[in-house]
Amino acid sequence: MARRTIVETIDDLTGEKNAVEVRFGIDGSEWTIDLAEASRAALFKALEPYLAVAKRTPTAVVRPRQQVAPTRGGRERSNRDQLRAVRDWWVANWENAGLREPSQNTVDGRGRIPAQVEEAYRLHGGKKVGRPVPGAVFAAAP
Repeated sequence: MARRTIVETIDDLTGEKNAVEVRFGIDGSEWTIDLAEASRAALFKALEPYLAVAKRTPTAVVRPRQQVAPTRGGRERSNRDQLRAVRDWWVANWENAGLREPSQNTVDGRGRIPAQVEEAYRLHGGKKVGRPVPGAVFAAAP
């Protein structure tokens, strides 16, 4: 069985078809109303003297939280468990992988994981690095 749903937006004042949603704010409250072209023009004409002398303020864009946060370079990080695994691997393998020594903040999960560490983790598949890697990105700390 086939079904087709048609949504028509109707002017809230006149009942005309082909209305569009108009958003506006007054005294900290946000409002929306569906208006056809004639009603929309009448609203803007009525507000014209006030808009001519008013200051436009930026509106905050509220974005929903993402389950997976993007990182630089288009890569995606998964969940906290994945980040913990990368940090644990870094602490255990930093010298042999030719990476800089992790700071205490990074080890405790508060610091940012450098891209070089994430790349090395992926390169080694999260496995232990047995011997120093030639041509490493960072020299081992003295």
